[in-house]
Amino acid sequence: MNEGGILPVFNNISVHDCYSSYSKYESIRHGLHNDQILRELQSVTDNQKQMLTEKQSRMFLDMKDARDSDVARGLLRSSYDQLDALMQ
Repeated sequence: MNEGGILPVFNNISVHDCYSSYSKYESIRHGLHNDQILRELQSVTDNQKQMLTEKQSRMFLDMKDARDSDVARGLLRSSYDQLDALMQ
């Protein structure tokens, strides 16, 4: 990762998967991409039989569908009220 020369000098937000090697770069703010979040939730559901993660996955996908709908209508931002209602 250092040989590419990008991550050692990167100082913004890096959206990536959960590989632990990314965590050593302290100047980077880290985020997970949506597919990775869903994989992590599915892993907890499968391995620890946590039903809450199924609900979280559904909420996450519902929020994505709502956002996709807003984008299709040309909206730059989704309504906080709309997203808040999905989190109930």
